[in-house]
Amino acid sequence: MARKNSSSRLQRNMKERIRRMRMKHLLAKLAPLVHPDPSKLSGPEVLDQATSHVKQLQGRIEELMNRRKEMQPNMKSSSARIPALHIRTRDTILEVNLITGLQKNFMLHEIINVLQEEGADIINFMYRSTCDSVFYSITAQAISVRIGMEISTIEERLKEVIY
Repeated sequence: MARKNSSSRLQRNMKERIRRMRMKHLLAKLAPLVHPDPSKLSGPEVLDQATSHVKQLQGRIEELMNRRKEMQPNMKSSSARIPALHIRTRDTILEVNLITGLQKNFMLHEIINVLQEEGADIINFMYRSTCDSVFYSITAQAISVRIGMEISTIEERLKEVIY
């Protein structure tokens, strides 16, 4: 009977030693994540710093979720009301990106007419519709490289058509 108790005690001791080694290894992995010089921290200090860091992150998540909830109604209403126009140029290539709401009525052919009147030849046109917005992308190239296109004039005329 004494032999059985000693063997079970040895097994418990061995399991406890393995558990302690595993905890030490895990703390060694955690320490550099919470402090720049992990050798200065004890095990409980590492756990305290990790706990406070997790609480800070949870607070930040809640703050961002609240901001997101506040902004969502504004994003939907502003996307339906305000068209957004962005024009980029590369050499003789002009890219017009336009975002409008579904309620915004304008004639797409008017935009194409403006580009053609200002010396642009349409190369590519794409659009995508979501639940509350329409995204347009028009790629054009200058008809004549020597003449080119006056971007500021194009932008002003497009704003007149869109807004």
